[in-house]
Amino acid sequence: MAKIRPFKGTIYNKDVISDLKDVTTPPYDVITPAEQDNFYKKSEHNVIRLILGKKTDQDSSSDNRYTRSATFLNDWLTSNALIDEKDEAIYVYKQDYTLDDGTVMTRTGFIALTRLEDFSSGKILPHEKTLSGPRADRLRLMESCHSNFSQIFSLYSDKELTVDNIMENAVSGNAPDMDVTDDAGITHRIFKVTDPEAIKSVVANMDDKRLFIADGHHRYETALNFRNLNRKNGDMPEDSPYNFVMMYFANMDSEGLVVFPTHRVLFNLQDYQVDFLKSEICKFFTVTGFPFSENNESEVLERFTKELEKAGETAHAFGMYIKGDTTFHLLVADCPEKFESILSGDMSESLKGLDVTVLHSVLIDHLLGVGTAAQEKQQNLKYVKSSEKAIDLVKNDDFQVAFLLNPTKVEQVKAVASAGEKMPQKSTFFYPKLLTGLVINRLNTI
Repeated sequence: MAKIRPFKGTIYNKDVISDLKDVTTPPYDVITPAEQDNFYKKSEHNVIRLILGKKTDQDSSSDNRYTRSATFLNDWLTSNALIDEKDEAIYVYKQDYTLDDGTVMTRTGFIALTRLEDFSSGKILPHEKTLSGPRADRLRLMESCHSNFSQIFSLYSDKELTVDNIMENAVSGNAPDMDVTDDAGITHRIFKVTDPEAIKSVVANMDDKRLFIADGHHRYETALNFRNLNRKNGDMPEDSPYNFVMMYFANMDSEGLVVFPTHRVLFNLQDYQVDFLKSEICKFFTVTGFPFSENNESEVLERFTKELEKAGETAHAFGMYIKGDTTFHLLVADCPEKFESILSGDMSESLKGLDVTVLHSVLIDHLLGVGTAAQEKQQNLKYVKSSEKAIDLVKNDDFQVAFLLNPTKVEQVKAVASAGEKMPQKSTFFYPKLLTGLVINRLNTI
């Protein structure tokens, strides 16, 4: 199913760029305006200028963030800040990181090209919905630069760890070709694999694998749209670069793959009444309060979080914090049949079984009146990675209520995608994020 191939990447020239930390960034869609400014200041060659250029009041159809990205790319190639690799390779990518409890983890995957497949083929499957705005934005960038600057993050299943073992054997004892520690303390190591036999073995063993997009849905759909636009220009050979996209592949059955939750905070709610919300929630959930004071809040939050995790092992469970309250509320759906009629009858059991589905359908839509369209536009909804940050926003900002979640399981991602359905936005947060700028795929170099 997964038709992959090695490629000649475009990389930063070590003779020009002494520290990759100065020029690499997280994926474009998690970068705040303040972080964008910081990346601009780090280096004149920072990849931020390619993936998320600044707008100006003087922007026009001929001079804008997209055309400037193309100019930067061409200038850096001309000055040898960026150079094209001489040999085709797959790039083994190791990330070393530490969990909050001190556990040290390593996630290993690899970067290669994969043939673009329409979702209808069932060979490459999404699990989240996309929005038209980001798709249009990424398409304009591809039209200007004809490049994949970031890897799409995909998952495959390989319980025997065959591909993992091939990669380990190929790089064992080798020093990394790239080694950088980012601002979050995560170490990123790239090992180039150019041995034809090792590449051939990886390609062969990936041939029967179905791929699940973990992160980068907008970029994958953009690559499909860009391929289709180029098809209109005439016959496209099977090996055309526009038929392929750069992708990172991780085995969902190997150690090192971690999924975190993304919490929700709500604001500008219409006809919002706290007492009504609390009474209505009790119709669907068993509610347990965790009262706290200024002196023991962190201790109570830690205990509350552990109880949320424990409850989530057997039931839909959510944490809730309401503005002005001195209690964390644990909501547990002991009887899901109570809200069965609220969930769409068209949903598969896999989709109905997700915490995020229940949260968005029952709590956010049915009880708080924020419908699907408003949710997708984030009119009343903000996504937050940290539970402490979510609570702080409700306490000290213009947010009214926070809902805390347990993480979606990898097997749930696989089940929903296999059923041909898509989860609500931000249902998963695969950690750690991939660095952008380590390897670039320029479509005119294949």
